[in-house]
Amino acid sequence: MSMATRLLFLCVLSGISACGGDPSGPGDADTDTASDVDSFGALSVVSDPEGAQVYLDGSLIGQTPLLREDLVPGNYNIELTMNGYEPYSDTVTINQDHTTTIEIAMEPSAPAYDLRGRWSDGSEICDVTQSGNIVRGFCGVGSAGLILEGSTLSYNSSEGTITGEVIDNDHVTITINDSWGETTFSYTRL
Repeated sequence: MSMATRLLFLCVLSGISACGGDPSGPGDADTDTASDVDSFGALSVVSDPEGAQVYLDGSLIGQTPLLREDLVPGNYNIELTMNGYEPYSDTVTINQDHTTTIEIAMEPSAPAYDLRGRWSDGSEICDVTQSGNIVRGFCGVGSAGLILEGSTLSYNSSEGTITGEVIDNDHVTITINDSWGETTFSYTRL
């Protein structure tokens, strides 16, 4: 029994999704069937961070880092997904007797934080405005605009540095580092 026939037999028995429901498997409809292919192509997928789910033609084939050496040559739609990160999708070509390598730096998803409203650190009440990713009005910040990128707040000036973390839409921590030292405040939405 040839290697391709044994692999096709294993695919049928195990229900491996990359083998597909028809003899041509996922990929182009005009690619050779597994029994007609003398050798396969391989796909190596690496992501930063590791652990992204990898889908080939809509079927989950594993998570990164991933090496699949049993793919019928042809074009495939590939998608990587991971909680907290933007999905990645593209078309990948698998060639016979070749390993196609994909290295992806996953981009963090930007949470849709809306920080407008009244906040308190337990001693003062602050009114906060927000326009896009510019946040103004936290106590002690004055008119400085904090830049909101994802869940991180930041502001730099010659007088000091302000950093912060948006825990959720109701909780924020701010650290001010200036000539007076470093002070951290925890704010709660009122």
